[in-house]
Amino acid sequence: MRGWVLFLTIVCVSSFLFFFRLGERPLRNPDEGRYAEIAKEMVERRDWVEPRLYGVDYLKKPALFYWLIALSFQCFGFTEWAARLVPAFFGVIGVLAAFLFARRIFGEKTAFWSSLILVSNFWYLQVGRYLVIDMVFSFFVVSALYAFYLAATEAKFSRLTTVIFYACVSLSFLAKGFIGLIIPFITIAVYALLTGQVGRVLRRMRWVTGFVVCALLVAPWMFEIAKREPEFLSFFFFHENMARFISSSFEHQGPWYFYYGFMLVVLIPWIFFLTPLKHSLTFSNPATRHKKLFLLISGAALVVFFSFSKGKLATYILPSIPFLSIVIADGWVTWESEGWKVKSWKQVASPLLFLIFFSLVFLWVLPIYADRHPGDFVRETLPCLRWLGVIAAAGAAAGLFWVLKRDTNRLFYTLILMFVAASFPVQAAMERSNPNYTTKHFAEALNPLMNDKDLVVIYGNPGALYDFRFYLDKPVQAIGLEGELQFAREDGDTDAGEQYISKEEFYKMFFGQNKVYCLTRRTEIENLPFEFQKNMTVIKEDKRKILFYLNAPLKEVVG
Repeated sequence: MRGWVLFLTIVCVSSFLFFFRLGERPLRNPDEGRYAEIAKEMVERRDWVEPRLYGVDYLKKPALFYWLIALSFQCFGFTEWAARLVPAFFGVIGVLAAFLFARRIFGEKTAFWSSLILVSNFWYLQVGRYLVIDMVFSFFVVSALYAFYLAATEAKFSRLTTVIFYACVSLSFLAKGFIGLIIPFITIAVYALLTGQVGRVLRRMRWVTGFVVCALLVAPWMFEIAKREPEFLSFFFFHENMARFISSSFEHQGPWYFYYGFMLVVLIPWIFFLTPLKHSLTFSNPATRHKKLFLLISGAALVVFFSFSKGKLATYILPSIPFLSIVIADGWVTWESEGWKVKSWKQVASPLLFLIFFSLVFLWVLPIYADRHPGDFVRETLPCLRWLGVIAAAGAAAGLFWVLKRDTNRLFYTLILMFVAASFPVQAAMERSNPNYTTKHFAEALNPLMNDKDLVVIYGNPGALYDFRFYLDKPVQAIGLEGELQFAREDGDTDAGEQYISKEEFYKMFFGQNKVYCLTRRTEIENLPFEFQKNMTVIKEDKRKILFYLNAPLKEVVG
């Protein structure tokens, strides 16, 4: 009975944190606008094979993520909540999967504490509330490795867990590509080598079963998209996977140590408490040695692998967090069960004293920095950041009280509550800064002004404007296919040719009688002809974008 109470507690806590005000914030470009628009076009065209963005093939990723969003749109309509429902739902079931797996191999208390660590992790929580592929990908990769470990160590239900393993690997491939195959098998290979179980693992893999499961799940879409777009396989494998890994010509470049430093931040505050951390990294107990080794290898494999990649994004390491949360929780449970065996209370109090000091300095410096940087993110989100500093200082002070009482249990829950509370000003800060990254307010201003014959376009690099068509009641055409859409133009895609409007053709559109509305970034205005700049009427503008139309047909202006 107690296990079900803990499980339902985790269901309630994780559901609240992931779904609270999930649809309040408009879509944030480029990521959220891109994925929502692709799924919307998939529903409108009733084509579940070929992802398209502004009518142009978008073949950088497989289709699973778009299918899930499109399904949510069909059930709940074209809303921000329906779009973000997908990553939030997988965030919740990812926490529940961690609970069930940890309970299976460690026990109920470790399962409960690891779930609390995971759901209160600021990075895991925020990524789950943001419309990107990584939470869905993380769930399938992590679940695949859970299933592998159970299949390799428990004879009971080994066939079922093996099928689950291959199904999750296949779905992780359909979510993000070849990395969904590489990460699980690299982790398994390292684990088998370090534990001396290579032969045993190879026998337990059931390769024929795996081939059949993968073929059934992956092959239908791969064959269909390759039949429609013969260049897909070479583009997807060489450009979007291999080239991005080894080439320095892509965006999001970072140094080799990027992920190691970022993981230290992600694992705050747990890495600062040395006594439970020592228990987490101790392998003296034969009953838990292989379990901890598997979890640490699983948590580290992806970080090490992506550290060799030229391109780096912080969301890539998301699958590491569930494994490391379980290891950390086991260390805290061990420490709590042994009693307060610390030579000096200062050893535990030091991180909390530092956090109090840092928070007070943060609160003091914050308004000074905001005054000297008008228009900066800090100034826009100043009240939220102040609350963040107050919560950190108050949480650390409360934790210090329990350190003096030598109460490990209440210290742990205080840290959890502190990070849960801190998630709310973080969400509020994103809402305050969001107008700079969305076009919803432009669509709301334009919708009442248009008639059926009016034309609407976005000009220049569309990355900051992707969500415009999502919010508008009329079709929108992209001018120039710049940014990441330029590959469709360069590859001579026939479908892109039908959608593609060059900048020269765009200028000619103003010779007609139909009114043409244009949304573009402020930095693109200087690239427009002088006659455009002189005769435009601005409908709405903000710090980064501008929506306009011309006062008269261009032939009258230049004639």
